[in-house]
Amino acid sequence: MTNFGFLYRRTLESSLESIARAGYQLVEITPAPPQVLVTELDRAGRMRLRKLLDDLGLSCVSVNGTELNLISPNREIRDLSLRHYRACIVLAGDLGAGTVVIIPGRQSALIPMPKDQAWNLAVEQVGLLAKDAREHGVELAVETVPFGFAETTGEVVALARAVADDRVGITLDVANVFGQEDVPQAVTATGGFLKLAHLSDTWRGRWAHTSIGRGEVDFREFIAALDSSGFAGPCIYELVDGEDPEPRLVGDLEKLEQFGLSR
Repeated sequence: MTNFGFLYRRTLESSLESIARAGYQLVEITPAPPQVLVTELDRAGRMRLRKLLDDLGLSCVSVNGTELNLISPNREIRDLSLRHYRACIVLAGDLGAGTVVIIPGRQSALIPMPKDQAWNLAVEQVGLLAKDAREHGVELAVETVPFGFAETTGEVVALARAVADDRVGITLDVANVFGQEDVPQAVTATGGFLKLAHLSDTWRGRWAHTSIGRGEVDFREFIAALDSSGFAGPCIYELVDGEDPEPRLVGDLEKLEQFGLSR
């Protein structure tokens, strides 16, 4: 479960308390303002967060940066993105999380950077982060996102291959690929690169990260495809739809367990 859906409603601490109270055990932390700014979280702050997780019986499996663009034409924005992702890597290491989720990049819908330039930048930037990930004992998982660059599973896998570092794999988000790719085929396309799966519901004609059962995603099909592929990594529920997650957490967890997922 992610804290991200609580972003403008609760503090990070209160969000994690709600998640634990509902019965979840695995969490992904998105360290975003106003809850927390990852680059301002010093070691003492990171250790306090780890203690809170331990006290709540929660295990952080991944850290997910947000609002970043590794392939911006603006070097200052690229450098800022590297700085934030590096802070996420440090945070993941201190929390005992195995994975940092990375967005491959964002492209302007009006005048996008030429694909070859964007591609070369992405390979270079992710390669730099892979060195930091190795230093801190974590892995990187580049996520499929509908942001105008490396949107398909095949493209994200190709990016991971191009970086050529065994610490770089991918995150497959079913809500992000649904409506753009055949879901079982997308799972198959991950090959041996899949490190993390994100789950939430959505519609073919409207992108969302909403409650299980509200949209059109066939979760039994998705989970069966994960099982068939041999994936044994964590699945994170991303309930991020602008509504208060808390009233739905228990019921949604029960649905996830019915699909064969653990807490």
